[in-house]
Amino acid sequence: MRLHLAALGLVLIAGCSGGARSTGDTAKAASPAPVADAQPAAAPHEIALTNQKVAWECPVCEMDYDGPGRCAMGCGELVRMDVAYECAADHQPVPAAGRCPRCNQPVKIVKTAFLGVAGASAEPPKGFAN
Repeated sequence: MRLHLAALGLVLIAGCSGGARSTGDTAKAASPAPVADAQPAAAPHEIALTNQKVAWECPVCEMDYDGPGRCAMGCGELVRMDVAYECAADHQPVPAAGRCPRCNQPVKIVKTAFLGVAGASAEPPKGFAN
C-alpha cells in the first residue's frame, strides 16, 4: 500500500513540475492576455464573537465570519447578523461577550438576521395569533 502511494505521489509531482514544454514552434505560442487590475476578492475569516455589533453567519453550520461571502466549508452564502450581548440573569445589555460585569453570570449572545429594510421587524405583528 505504501509503495502504491509513493508511486502515485511521484507521478503527481513529476506531472506538476514539468513546466512549459517547448515544441520547437515558438512563433505560434500565444501569451495569455493580461487581466487589467484583477484583484481576487478577500475571503471572509472565521471569528469568535467578543464585542462585534455585526457579523456574518453561515445558515447551515452557524459559523461566524468578519465579512460577506461564502462559508469556508462550502455550505452557502453568509447572512448578515446584528449581534447583541445581554446578561443571562437579568436580560439587560452588556458591552461584550464573556461574563456580566454586574453579576458575573455568562453573557448570552443574541443574533438577529439583518433585514436591510428600514422600519421592518423580524417579529410577528402585535395582533398575531396562531
